[in-house]
Amino acid sequence: MIGVQLFNALEAAFWFVLAILAATRGRQVRGFTPRRQLALCFFLAAFGASDLWEIFSGGWWKPPALLALKAVCFGGLAVSAALIYGTRWRSVKS
Repeated sequence: MIGVQLFNALEAAFWFVLAILAATRGRQVRGFTPRRQLALCFFLAAFGASDLWEIFSGGWWKPPALLALKAVCFGGLAVSAALIYGTRWRSVKS
């Protein structure tokens, strides 16, 4: 059980570091707009928070609100990535 909790803590730290990098370096990346940058930072940080919550709940599926939060974060990250990379691909073709 300690190993799983340690893994979730490290995973949470990973998501928080990604959120900080997106906040500090996002403007230097083509395809980032301020709104997309904010959304990406929010979803990354929320995913990290959900991993911290998972440490204390004992599983990613319990309670159901945790599963819903993870699903929303995953969907938000997927949409954000699609918008950012879509803009980058369009700008390369032009």
